[in-house]
Amino acid sequence: MRLGLGPAPGEAILPPAPSPARMSRRCGPAAERNAMRILHLLDIPWHSGLAHYALSLAAALRGVGHETWIGARQSSGPWTAAGALGLPCVPYARLSSLPALQAFLRRERIGVVDAHTGGTHTLAVAATAGLAAVVVRTRGDARPVRKRPGAGLLFRRTGRIIAAAEYIRQQYLDAVGLPPEQVVTILQGVELPPAVSAPAGSPRVAIVGRLDPVKGHADFLAAAALILPRHPGTRFIVAGRPETIARSDLERQARDLGLGEAVEITGHLDDLAALHREAGIGVVASTGSEAVSRVTLEWLAAGRPVVATRVGGIPELVDDGRTGFLVPPRDPAALAEAIGVLLAHDERRRVMGEAARADAVARFSLSRFAAETVRVYEEAGCPA
Repeated sequence: MRLGLGPAPGEAILPPAPSPARMSRRCGPAAERNAMRILHLLDIPWHSGLAHYALSLAAALRGVGHETWIGARQSSGPWTAAGALGLPCVPYARLSSLPALQAFLRRERIGVVDAHTGGTHTLAVAATAGLAAVVVRTRGDARPVRKRPGAGLLFRRTGRIIAAAEYIRQQYLDAVGLPPEQVVTILQGVELPPAVSAPAGSPRVAIVGRLDPVKGHADFLAAAALILPRHPGTRFIVAGRPETIARSDLERQARDLGLGEAVEITGHLDDLAALHREAGIGVVASTGSEAVSRVTLEWLAAGRPVVATRVGGIPELVDDGRTGFLVPPRDPAALAEAIGVLLAHDERRRVMGEAARADAVARFSLSRFAAETVRVYEEAGCPA
């Protein structure tokens, strides 16, 4: 299937709740105006793709009138990012916070607890025992789904599972044996920037991602070395915050490959929208992971064709041959060939970019993201 009381000690100050409405299976006091009250839980320390899915969803739901909170570790990446988005946070993401979490759920009359990690799934089921709130498990993790001890109890207490990609949904069916109607695929939404025509002249080819081997920067540079003799006017851009790879390491590789001034390694960019406007081709060269590929969605939304590797959920985002090209991971020659096709054919590059933008509007809007999720929450037992 696709698709008040004052705050407890250590709790973030939250907006006052509306007066309660009575119902047998309630999703919060604002149900009379079709608003749900939703707590998203995630206990990871970093602002990963998984966290971005959760925060984007919470912001999208809040944007259409629902009340959303983020339960996370204080000072963690998700906590900081949620604050920047104006999302209220509470420090309830570990089993040690169970009593405080239960009190919060009662006080705020939370209707849906959406757990985005395995640890918070267990926490959500424990915290909602005896309460009207329903539990939903959302998974945007690239690690394979495995059946674990106690999984039967968890999933019997879970109204629906949302998979961030269809391949993840299939793992739940095959590895855990869940009924197909319990697991739903919802692809992430993305903010749609104003449509901007592709730049004229020799296009820039860009890759965006943290500097880590899994993102395939070395393959991108190796592909650039193969492309440059045939398309000497091309410029290549590498943007991303250094993590396990130093910027100097990539600069050294570029020199060793003889790329000279054809490559610009920018480091982290605050304004990625400017790069999306300036580049003509987006590249995602990851060697793994990418259960949720925000960068792929952002290139599509910008109206740029994407050359990407067949890993994770990327094949569900890029329509091979229409909105971009899919190539095997760790294959610089294949990457170079696909980029070369787009460099050699201006009209094809333009048409594919327009198709990418149209796909983003039709398939990946934030309104669609929110609406599909609300429908799943309703199916899980939370009325609109």
